[in-house]
Amino acid sequence: MQTGLWSCMPVGLLKAVHIPTCSHTMAFMQGFVRAVNCSNDDAKRSRSTRAQAMNLARRIWGPCLLITVCMGSFGIAGLSLGFAVTLLVSLAAIEPALLKQRFSRLPLVLSALLFLLWGLVSLFWTEADRLLPVISDWSRWLILIPAVGFMMTDEVRQGIWRAFVAVQLIVALWSLYVGMDCAIDPSPFPHAYECMNRRIPHGNIEASWILSLGALLALIWLEGRWRWVIAVLLTLPLFIIGNRTGFFTLGIGLLVALTYEASLRPWRARVLLASAAIAAAGIALNPALQLRISEALQLERYQASQLHQAEQNSEGLRAAYWRAGLIALRDKPLIGHGMGSWPEVYRGLQPQVEGPAISANPHSSYVQIAVEQGLIGLFLFLGLLVALWQASSWLAGFEAVFCRLLIATFAAGSLLNTWTHDGASSRMFLVLMVLCLAGLRSPHSTSAVQTSAESADAQQALKAQSRDRRSRRRDKARP
Repeated sequence: MQTGLWSCMPVGLLKAVHIPTCSHTMAFMQGFVRAVNCSNDDAKRSRSTRAQAMNLARRIWGPCLLITVCMGSFGIAGLSLGFAVTLLVSLAAIEPALLKQRFSRLPLVLSALLFLLWGLVSLFWTEADRLLPVISDWSRWLILIPAVGFMMTDEVRQGIWRAFVAVQLIVALWSLYVGMDCAIDPSPFPHAYECMNRRIPHGNIEASWILSLGALLALIWLEGRWRWVIAVLLTLPLFIIGNRTGFFTLGIGLLVALTYEASLRPWRARVLLASAAIAAAGIALNPALQLRISEALQLERYQASQLHQAEQNSEGLRAAYWRAGLIALRDKPLIGHGMGSWPEVYRGLQPQVEGPAISANPHSSYVQIAVEQGLIGLFLFLGLLVALWQASSWLAGFEAVFCRLLIATFAAGSLLNTWTHDGASSRMFLVLMVLCLAGLRSPHSTSAVQTSAESADAQQALKAQSRDRRSRRRDKARP
């Protein structure tokens, strides 16, 4: 007999409502558990697939850097292709935990993000006709963000550094051959300097800078007589090329190396005297270099109003471009005219400065950044360089010194050239900087750096040990 509430309800209504029994409830719970297990299995499979893709990307990241360094030293095509692949692999293989840890301890990631975001914001008021080349130049600097979230063993990094020095030796020998051939017969080019500029990889300016980096790396890394032999071999082509930017960056890098490299401190005086002697001999044996130095010292020729456009030298062109940059900066000092706006801005100011009719860049990265992104963008770029310099304190051995001289030479070269926007210079700087950042470790730490695969294996081993300990405790607790 039914009592209570059920006794008050009609029997037909009870049948219509169909109250679920225990068997229905158990079937529903079993189906729910199966659905949850299936969703968990799908989530595990998706996580496993993502982990496998990340592990594959991490394994090929080192070879990508090696191929980019080797191919990129021989031309812009190989450098562009290798850099694009390395950038995509870096974005796919980023380690979030490591990036989060270094984000909290290093200002590099924040500085890079602010610089990149401000560049994107400046596109809202840009005067550029085509945005695709502008975004392409901007996207190169994205590689600095995932580069902080990687680790590479010392053996792998040193192998890539050896390959870099070896490739620069090949480029140096080719430059010596091309220099002698162009000195004998520069045709179809007007003079030997232009002949070398067209035939050596990346042209005279970038090739001189990259060769000087190889010479400085050999000087601070190698030991014994090979240090001096390879450094001299990589320096000799600079005197045949005769580019002043190469000598300027080499001098800046040499000062940084003598300041921070402990093994070179007893040799400071002798290195400086030998460098001065080699420089004097190289200038005396290269008439074209003598002519370019004498032109640079004739300051009265820099006034563009005293020249016909066809007679302006590189110093006169820079004077005209930089005056136009100051006028443009005065119009919009804080936010600038937008990324990629320099050609349009200069076209409007050309009658005032009496320079060439068109200009792709002002021959100075700082002037171009200030005009396009304002003082805000310029300070953010300088902050990025300072953050990179600070990150060098997390490096050990020769890489700490090379990272500093790489930043110093790039900053010095960007004063006289637009290396931040140049395809060869910016890519080579970023590739070598990424290779340096792959050796980041805590300050004052001398322990070897583990790769991501090794650290993952170590974490799995620790988890297995903890599971074994928990299972043993449960077995002991059972009666």
